[in-house]
Amino acid sequence: MKNKILSGIMAVCLVGSVGVIPESIAPAATVTASAETVKSGTYGDNITWTIDNKGTLTISGTGDMMNNDSTIRESERTALKKVIIENGVTGIGNSVFMGCVNLESVTLPDSLTSIGKDTFSYCRSLKSITIPDSVTNIGYSAFSNCTALESVTIPDSVTSIDYGAFQNCTALESVTIPDSVTSISYSLFYNCTSLSSITIPESVTSIGGDAFYNTPWLEDEKKENNFVVVNDILIDSAVRSGDVIIPDNVKNIGNNVFYNCKDITSVTIPDSVTNIGNMAFRSCKGLTSITIPDSVTSIGNMTFKDCNGLTSIKIPDSVTSIGNSTFEGCKNLSEITILNPECEISDNEYTISNGTDQKYNCYFDGTIKGYANSTAQKYAEKYGYTFESLGEAPTGNVTEIQSGDTNGDGKLSIADAVLIAQAISNPDDYELTEEQKTAADVVDKGDGLTPLDSLAIQMVDLKIISENDLPITSAEINRILDNQ
Repeated sequence: MKNKILSGIMAVCLVGSVGVIPESIAPAATVTASAETVKSGTYGDNITWTIDNKGTLTISGTGDMMNNDSTIRESERTALKKVIIENGVTGIGNSVFMGCVNLESVTLPDSLTSIGKDTFSYCRSLKSITIPDSVTNIGYSAFSNCTALESVTIPDSVTSIDYGAFQNCTALESVTIPDSVTSISYSLFYNCTSLSSITIPESVTSIGGDAFYNTPWLEDEKKENNFVVVNDILIDSAVRSGDVIIPDNVKNIGNNVFYNCKDITSVTIPDSVTNIGNMAFRSCKGLTSITIPDSVTSIGNMTFKDCNGLTSIKIPDSVTSIGNSTFEGCKNLSEITILNPECEISDNEYTISNGTDQKYNCYFDGTIKGYANSTAQKYAEKYGYTFESLGEAPTGNVTEIQSGDTNGDGKLSIADAVLIAQAISNPDDYELTEEQKTAADVVDKGDGLTPLDSLAIQMVDLKIISENDLPITSAEINRILDNQ
């Protein structure tokens, strides 16, 4: 009986199934779960945000977003996959999306004008970003450590990109900097190990240190040229030892270019150079000789810091500013001559120093030379350093006289060397005017006429040194002669 009942049930099921549309013909049922808001909040007075259950953050309102205030918990940040910022928002605050490691998509509005510090740093799943042409500023480390970022579009509206904005973006392969940008900041593309193509416009007039450090682009440039020069700016060099002769097409020696090149012994700077950047020769411990031409107008911060081989240096009267800690820790520096009586010297005891004692007190055992009542004298007296006056600062046409042109014929020749020798040996018969004495004093300028002044001009005539090397120090003369 039981089997008959079961057979009957199966028969009913089969009969009932006759009216059902076969599975191969019926459309498959699709169930779509609608997005639901799981949390909401505000960034400031006029901006609200919502997070849905699919990991999408939507931001709406007007004005600038506040900096990250931790209203979104860490667990919610790491769950974010998509960010939509709606039109009306003008600025993204600092660190707002920092560490959103699963964030894959970002939509930015045309109303946006600035992207803050660390805004998208460590968003390691973000592969691309399009910055709208309303944005003018990209903040410090804004996209740093976005290791999946392969492409970025920077519009012509951007005028400034801050320090390290794209550093450690190791998947980034190419970038075009727009004509609106005039300055490339420190470490901008530092350690972008896939970056092989960079377009830099002529509008760029300054490039920060390590801007392209450890990029394939920079390494390829150094293979092609010993000196990497971009828009007249020396940004790197393949020459790291011995005598360095900087090429004539350089106007600006960039920041950090020769930093820690311990085996460089001498540097020749052409008279095309107007600026020597921050830390350009820092820790070049073997550097014993450098002549700064009178085309240079500024020397940056820590430029010669820890250059222990330097014993003397002369700063020409063309230099109007010496940066902070420029000669800090130059252990063997015994003499520095500053010829511009109004040169702005960074007001810090470390700017010119040999080091610090056991109590961390700064000291300088050498001599600062300069004109009476000059900034060099005021600096030395303020910090208790020895000062030696070169007399009253020259005025009028004296500073316009060519170094070495003692006879005033407009050129350097053996005749000038002879006149100097005659004036030294027989001053009564060959008395020089003050202007002639100033022109003749080319070695250790300010110490009066010596036979070395005549010798230096003879060396110019013999092409052992150039006119641009004058004035020169006696230490440099001796070094050159020893190498002949």
